[in-house]
Amino acid sequence: MSSAEPPLPVPEDDALDAAASAVVDGVATPDEAALVAARPDGQARVDALRAVAGAVGRPVPEQDQAAAARARAAALDAFAAAAAAAAPATATATAAGADDGAAPAAARPNGLEDRQASVTRLPPPPSAAGARWLPRLSLVAAALFLLLAVGAVAAGVLGDDDAAERQTSAAEVAAGATTAPPEQLAAPAAPAAAAGAAADAAAPTSVARAVPPPAGSPTPLAPVVDGGDVGSQIEVQDLAQRAAAALDSPPDPATAAAGSALPSDVQACVRAGPTAAGQPVGDLRYRAVGRFRATPAVVLAYDRPGSPSRLLLVLARRDCTLLASAPF
Repeated sequence: MSSAEPPLPVPEDDALDAAASAVVDGVATPDEAALVAARPDGQARVDALRAVAGAVGRPVPEQDQAAAARARAAALDAFAAAAAAAAPATATATAAGADDGAAPAAARPNGLEDRQASVTRLPPPPSAAGARWLPRLSLVAAALFLLLAVGAVAAGVLGDDDAAERQTSAAEVAAGATTAPPEQLAAPAAPAAAAGAAADAAAPTSVARAVPPPAGSPTPLAPVVDGGDVGSQIEVQDLAQRAAAALDSPPDPATAAAGSALPSDVQACVRAGPTAAGQPVGDLRYRAVGRFRATPAVVLAYDRPGSPSRLLLVLARRDCTLLASAPF
């Protein structure tokens, strides 16, 4: 529909428009279709609405981009010129309003009341150099904060180390140093400085000498005799005689047991021996491995209270259960 066509008449009855629009859209109810059919101008209204819908649905002609750009540029230029022309006038009006003070209202056009004109000025935008330096200033501030934090932590750590060294020195002074050479110990003490004279004078000085163990201290344990592999045995008394012969013979340093070199299963049986004995036992004196009645076994001999003074245990090497025992 072109702009030259006359506007469509608007009927007084809106119900007909609604019914005709529903018919055009294809969503009319039976009552709306009956209303359009009963009215003499109903079909004409439907045709008019269809013509409007067809005109609105036509594609818009393609716009000339160059012409649109020129129109935008002209509008911006006109706006800038109008703003530039209005700025001096606004400033002049403001100055005049401030100067005339109590001038009568009749002297002003249209009888306007006195008002103070105020202009809100926005801060100028940052320059290109300032815009580049703003993010860099934040980075520099963060780096300075990090350096200060690292310095504070380092100062705290160094302060802790110095305090620990001072505490160690104080402990050594209080305990007394025993490693000084005799000539230094025999020499008279030089006068101390004013700051540390009292501490140095109070520190005792002694000569290192061997101190015997106090009375009642435990005696060193006798070495455990390693009987090696005793082979296959059947009688527990034979194992007891072998252990007694090894224990009653002069000690041989080569047979001293080294617990760290034992297999893990043998070490487990050595630890389980006192529990497997089922009675109080003393120190372990003898150890050997072998087979007892075709079962891999660990042979252990302990000191025991009473008589006989020794106890022989034969433990299964697999799970350290007790196979046989005999005092000897």
